[in-house]
Amino acid sequence: MYKLKSVLSAEDIEAEDGQSWFRSIIVSDYNNITGVRAGTKSEVCTHVQFLVSVLNAKYKEGKTKTYKPVQINSPQY
Repeated sequence: MYKLKSVLSAEDIEAEDGQSWFRSIIVSDYNNITGVRAGTKSEVCTHVQFLVSVLNAKYKEGKTKTYKPVQINSPQY
């Protein structure tokens, strides 16, 4: 099961347009996923929670452990 571990300011990213960037960490028993996204902290948290729900739906407990990449840039998202 995937869980959101943290969303922290990514101060090491310098945005030319003045946007804030945040680094998120999603964890499971098998993986740690780190990502960065621009926006408000609320927007980033909402997006990352959505990703967590997609990952959990895709890799339900009891399913075989054959992993396929999640295409988050596809039109359905």
